[in-house]
Amino acid sequence: MSQLVSDAMGLLPSGLHDHLAPQAEREMQALNRTMQCFVQFGYQQVNPPLLEFEDTLLSGRGASLGGETFRLTDPATGKMLALRADMTMQIARIATHRMADATHPLRLCYAGQVVRRNGHPLRQKRQFRQAGIELIGRGALPLAADWEVMRVAVLAVQNLGITDLSLDLNMPDLLPTLLAECGLDSATQKDLMQALAQKDTTVLAKSGLNADLQKLLKALVEAAGTVAHALPRLQALAAAHPQISAFKDVLETLAVLPDLLPNVALTVDPVEARGFEYHHRLSYCLFSAHSQQELGRGGRYEIAKGQEAAGLTLYVDTLNELLPVEAPRPTVLVPLNAAPDILEKLHAQNYATVLDNGTQTPTTHRLDGKKIIEITSKK
Repeated sequence: MSQLVSDAMGLLPSGLHDHLAPQAEREMQALNRTMQCFVQFGYQQVNPPLLEFEDTLLSGRGASLGGETFRLTDPATGKMLALRADMTMQIARIATHRMADATHPLRLCYAGQVVRRNGHPLRQKRQFRQAGIELIGRGALPLAADWEVMRVAVLAVQNLGITDLSLDLNMPDLLPTLLAECGLDSATQKDLMQALAQKDTTVLAKSGLNADLQKLLKALVEAAGTVAHALPRLQALAAAHPQISAFKDVLETLAVLPDLLPNVALTVDPVEARGFEYHHRLSYCLFSAHSQQELGRGGRYEIAKGQEAAGLTLYVDTLNELLPVEAPRPTVLVPLNAAPDILEKLHAQNYATVLDNGTQTPTTHRLDGKKIIEITSKK
């Protein structure tokens, strides 16, 4: 019976995991290097709390994450608290309230754990670490704000040694806007958007939409792909529909990004809006050929009436999985009273020092005076 109890206590809920050495150390190192890169580009770090009042965290655009959010009652106030499922809206709150009088645009960066109620096919984890940047304007932002965010995030990932990156550009509010003008009920719109995102155009014939709109939606689906494939199709759509500003945003971006991100492959998917519920104009997903999961995603969104922001969130656990596996750090057994300068010198040489407290601790080396002696294993 005691063994059964012990085994049960070792179990964790689905989607939650212990992070052990050396992966846990590698993830923290990757996080520190990522945040250092953000700071070097002028982004100031902020640290919002893990819990907030539900009516604050899930207000406005944050309501789109209501289905992913854990809730609990605050014993101090009796009010409902929400455990953050994403950090972007927290940064928006800080910008509009705590830093409302600061000089804009604000460049803020952040890192922290998020917890979600449900896992997804490509991301089974329900708790993971985010790191990201937000560029927040006083009002509207130029399109170049998105270009800056994309470049800084890509440079941070490349600085970790992760290669073969690709960036997928999306127009998150184009499809919802087109369908909202057709008088379809919300459930039908949702089903149609999901089918088109999966590149299923057979649903259009029985959708009840007029022939011109069906033709436009089919052309949007068929435009998805590499820049070489998408560019002429988007140019034709922009010429035929000059009133749709989303085409202009993407075409301008495609003209600039090859110079800003010369080693990054670019793709376009005009009908992908899943996960971009509070974004508009332009959104983007970062991938690597070495992973089936997104490395990060972001885009343009409104944090208050007429006040825009552009940001990108990286998934640190996914980045960690792509980092090269390094050899274990050598360990040196040193006297418990070893002088600080000796410890500092050993640490600078990438040794981990184990203080000798009389227990038998396995190490790869020992300190004899000032000499480091390798410990050979006995066969």
